[in-house]
Amino acid sequence: MPDPFLATWTGIVFQRGGPSTKFPVEIELAGGRPGEQIARVRYDTLDCGGVWRLQTAWAEAIRSTESIQSGRSHCEDTVTVTLSMQPDGQVYYEFLDAEGRVGQGILHKS
Repeated sequence: MPDPFLATWTGIVFQRGGPSTKFPVEIELAGGRPGEQIARVRYDTLDCGGVWRLQTAWAEAIRSTESIQSGRSHCEDTVTVTLSMQPDGQVYYEFLDAEGRVGQGILHKS
């Protein structure tokens, strides 16, 4: 996984087509290889959290599978998340769930 991603990231996610349209996220990213757990994620206002397993990594983007471990009744259990490094050092966050709902946001290092 590219070093610039290794940090704790926070921001606001905006979701279309879901019960919550705006919510904060905190992601603690560590290193790893495809198939390994690389992050812990928390959605405090939704009262849920989980882990990410790396699918693919490129120089400026990573794609992971998010699995919710706590608060499953409040969050979609499994989604695909892509983080893309921006020129200013921020990260663009995007998820797609099984029902086609999309969430997007800009994250900052904490």
